Amino acid sequence: MLQIHREILNEFRHINAGVILYGSVATGSYDDESDIDLAIISNEKRIFREADKIADKILLNYGKVVMLVNIRPEELKMRQKWPFYENIIKNGVMISRGKRADKRTGKGRIRSG
Repeated sequence: MLQIHREILNEFRHINAGVILYGSVATGSYDDESDIDLAIISNEKRIFREADKIADKILLNYGKVVMLVNIRPEELKMRQKWPFYENIIKNGVMISRGKRADKRTGKGRIRSG
């Protein structure tokens, strides 16, 4: 992972929710044009809006696009065998657990970043 990715991801560490990096940056298969894919694990729309504001700031400051997806914890557990969710669980890197975030995401193992 590039230093710029670390700096960008650090912006999301304070969010009071689970934040999981997935996609090409998480797997190391990114290039200069790659966006940064983050799953925000929360039931609260307010938290997703907070993450969206950070993503906008990153686009302005770094010129990097951060793609966000909001996933409810129970949705991640229920759909863990679906390819999209399975990819997040198997290949994702936990950026933040949040104070109240559910630490269990089913049977998958999410690496800590």
